[in-house]
Amino acid sequence: MSAEMVSRLHALLLPLGVLTGLLGAPGCSPLIYLASGGGPDEVQPLGVDAPVLGTTHGSHDDYAPRCAGAEETPDAAYALEVRRAGRYLVGVQADFDAVVAIYDGDRLLACNDDHEVARRAQVIVLLEARRRYIVVVDGWGGDEGRFELAVHARDTESAAVDLDLQPNSAPQAEDVAALEARCSSAESLAPGRTEGVLIPSESHAVVGCGAGGRGPEAVYRVEVDRPTRLDVEITSELDAVVELRRGCSTGHQVLACVDDAPDPMHTGLSADLLPEESYFLIIDSYAVDAGGTFEIEATFTLRDGPQDSPQGSPQDTP
Repeated sequence: MSAEMVSRLHALLLPLGVLTGLLGAPGCSPLIYLASGGGPDEVQPLGVDAPVLGTTHGSHDDYAPRCAGAEETPDAAYALEVRRAGRYLVGVQADFDAVVAIYDGDRLLACNDDHEVARRAQVIVLLEARRRYIVVVDGWGGDEGRFELAVHARDTESAAVDLDLQPNSAPQAEDVAALEARCSSAESLAPGRTEGVLIPSESHAVVGCGAGGRGPEAVYRVEVDRPTRLDVEITSELDAVVELRRGCSTGHQVLACVDDAPDPMHTGLSADLLPEESYFLIIDSYAVDAGGTFEIEATFTLRDGPQDSPQGSPQDTP
């Protein structure tokens, strides 16, 4: 690019504020960065019942969903807005080990790697009408390639969850009565370390990722007195899936669901909680009848400090 062209482009963009904050690296001009094609990849539109074909080859690594592993991996991002609030399945089929994630702003709502097989991934989330979400197709451990991405609506009034990309396949359903009974007597999640065990006979929930969590699950109640950030890390001897819900079963809303972050024996999630709401943390198993032990590390953080207890009067850090 000639000096004259640079000068003209600078004069055109600078009054509009386009250059401000594009690149903070010392010794590198934002104008050169812009002209050379740097920066995040363009976000493409995505619609319901309108599958798209794409590739992550040649893309930037703009997102790092926790279930995609730690390696830098190119990804593709799509903007999704739905006309009707409800439960939606977002799924990808690929020629590589694909990961699918959905974000509300910078908050990860759900993330999945390996639905049944490595080349498929899907999540089921409750979305608000006319709100902009970002759907990301990523690869596990640096993998990349071509994919098909699809979004299908689901019945928000039913606990039935379709776990296939085909909208007319047979659904898997929660045992609503049994799960509601377990929620009513669920142990409250405490800050710090909690140890538990999944018992094969206790399988009632269907979660929004990890093939629905086909094995047994453990349920914890989570309540706070003030707006609080919850961070949960799970270590287990089985392939565990973790989901946070507002409400138990009937009419519940999935706030986050994560599987394999960054591997089958580790997972976790983060979410913002509000007072006077009832939340439930579900630790589930990917495999049918796969019981075993797990360990939760939970951190409750207020805007001005950590919370000593999820209920009662939290202590602020000085």
